[in-house]
Amino acid sequence: MDERQLIEDAARGDRTAFDALARQVHPLGYRMARRILGSAEEAADLAQRALLRLWEALPRYRRKRGNFRSWYTKMVVNLAIDQHRRLRLQRRFEAVVESPEAGAARPDQGGPSEAFSAAEVERVFERVAAFLSPQQRAAFSLVEIEGLTSAEAAGAMGVRPSTVRNHLLAARVVLKEQMRRHFPEYCRGYDEDDS
Repeated sequence: MDERQLIEDAARGDRTAFDALARQVHPLGYRMARRILGSAEEAADLAQRALLRLWEALPRYRRKRGNFRSWYTKMVVNLAIDQHRRLRLQRRFEAVVESPEAGAARPDQGGPSEAFSAAEVERVFERVAAFLSPQQRAAFSLVEIEGLTSAEAAGAMGVRPSTVRNHLLAARVVLKEQMRRHFPEYCRGYDEDDS
């Protein structure tokens, strides 16, 4: 059954169609939440909440709004940005209550390796992406990791393509600086190009 038919059936309350649709979009929702939130556990929870929100909102979905996946991605991105803000405020509060130095310790980075493993890429990205705003994380993840165009990412984020490009530019500057600061072993050869 094609996606359009699944959407129509699920919007009418067909649970089997919704389950099939959820299996198709859940991985995308999880990846986006993981990149914005930086935590597998938080991303799994958010991806489940996004599916619940999808079930509730699907009867109001209209194809004339545009691409279904863009609509769903926008839903996930908005939920993740809101969650990121809540978590950031909670962590600041906990850091103040527990100790002014909370969160200052640098995690063990281990030794340099010859090649990036998928786990290493995720670890490095989570570390340096912590310095990005939620909007920068979303724009970077959608365009640079998921391969969307600026226009598609703009639709998913509910902003203009120029805003996505601005977030990307700012994200690249921050990521480059944080890579140099925290992972210089992976930046060898790049600094000479900037001179």
